[in-house]
Amino acid sequence: MLISMGFIDLVISSDGKEYVTRKHLQTECANECLAAGGRISLTDLASQLNVNLDHISGAVNQLVRQIDHEEDHVNISTSNDFLICAGELIHRDFINGLCAKLNEQLEELGTISMLQLTRQWELPTELLNQHILTELGTGRISAIRFEDYLCTNRYINTLKGKFRAMLIGLTKPCPLTEIYSYLAVSESFFFLLLNELNDQGKLPGKLLGTKNSIKSLYVPFIHERMAKQFILQRLSEEHFIECSIMKRLSISGEPISFFRELLPSTEFNDLLFWPSVVLSESLLWKECDLLAKNLLHSIHFCLIDDILPVKLISVFNDSDYIKIVEILQKGWNEGYLRTTNDRRVIFDHSKLLSNWLKSVEEFIHERAVKDAPELRKAQLNAAISIQKQLNKEEKKQQKDDDWEIEKPSKGGKGANKKNRSGGGSSHQTSSRSGKQKAATESNISNKDLLSCASPFSSDELFTELERCHSSSDFQIPDTLREEIADDFIAEVNNLYRRFVTEEWEQQLHQTTAEEQQAQRQAFEQRLNKISDEYAAICLFEKGTDYFEEAICTFVGFLN
Repeated sequence: MLISMGFIDLVISSDGKEYVTRKHLQTECANECLAAGGRISLTDLASQLNVNLDHISGAVNQLVRQIDHEEDHVNISTSNDFLICAGELIHRDFINGLCAKLNEQLEELGTISMLQLTRQWELPTELLNQHILTELGTGRISAIRFEDYLCTNRYINTLKGKFRAMLIGLTKPCPLTEIYSYLAVSESFFFLLLNELNDQGKLPGKLLGTKNSIKSLYVPFIHERMAKQFILQRLSEEHFIECSIMKRLSISGEPISFFRELLPSTEFNDLLFWPSVVLSESLLWKECDLLAKNLLHSIHFCLIDDILPVKLISVFNDSDYIKIVEILQKGWNEGYLRTTNDRRVIFDHSKLLSNWLKSVEEFIHERAVKDAPELRKAQLNAAISIQKQLNKEEKKQQKDDDWEIEKPSKGGKGANKKNRSGGGSSHQTSSRSGKQKAATESNISNKDLLSCASPFSSDELFTELERCHSSSDFQIPDTLREEIADDFIAEVNNLYRRFVTEEWEQQLHQTTAEEQQAQRQAFEQRLNKISDEYAAICLFEKGTDYFEEAICTFVGFLN
């Protein structure tokens, strides 16, 4: 009753047999914590002191908040040396002891993971984060925290020294993945060491690739210096350097940027940058360009491989040949240069055709002289055959027109009178005859054997062309043959027909006067005969208009 009325402040034990003041309960809690080594759970306090857990919680809270200056309790640490964390009463000395042990382990091992600490000492995360890790860098714990690890400065410096020693030992580019495999650290810690070395200027190389990417490439400075020396030596000896070699030497950036930093401006301006190579204009390309122009002037075409060094040809690709063609076309002032589809041959089309025609002109003329009589004979025979066919068709048509009489219709005489009028029929007949004659004459023109003559094959012409230039080791590339064959054969055929025509005219002028007179008389006789036959036919047609109706009917029946 007194306790409930608040006249006395006592706490009853769990079994109800003892009473204890709250002040004394706080003292008992403090003593039990110290006796347990500075760390005890509240549930253990409740069982050991035989007091309800609620009273224990209230007592330790009061212990943490209040400071007791009474002389009876001078042997007990002040209340601010205690703290409650994760359901445990902990004394400050316990935390200091953990910091000392942790510092000793760090000095021995160099690094400890947070997970290892929580498992080894069974520490709650709250205690570790709020009361132990806060001592980092204060002198109690000489370490730094990186992610889930604690590391001493000596350990980090040792790793940086090992890391730098590995990098110094490298003389060629190396992937970071290979370097990383030799350090037993996490990837993030690996880049911490790498970035610190770089920031301190102790990195004996540079990185190619994305920052903090394990796929980047490390290039030692010594390799870069040796690569530059090699490139300069290669340029001085060969006067060119392949871009593929520069890539294998891990030269970063574009070649034009690299050489702008490497060479003086005068030497840099002398370089030509092509897709596959970098070459000297004055020491290499100028000689190639001069050789190309000499070939274009002499034989009017140039095989690009013939003007280049063999070593240079082996590294070229299609883009380089396109670049060469553009340069040669731009520097040629005597017309437009064409190129084959594969960009391996460049040529002056008009001059090349003229030169080739001139080379095979004698060969073509000999063939024309040989073929002219046979062609003339064949053409005359064809013309005579067509003329006979024309005459035959005219006679047949004239016969049909002369005897074309309509059968009498049921209407009687009216129909025959209409038919005997004759004017419209004669006009239609002459019109059809004129059209057929014009068509036949057109057919004769279309079947001109000379205009269709093409006696040469491309292989025959090119063989003869190479034979004409055999003394100069002349050889026509296959790609150039394919490119220009049609145009060349067309020009050859035109020249051949001209020679044949000239031969015919020459033969015509060589005929005697008697032969010409005989031919003229034969032609006039034939013309007179045709005129007489035509007049007789017209007279016969006119006489049919006077036949009686019965005779016309009888004649129509006979037909």
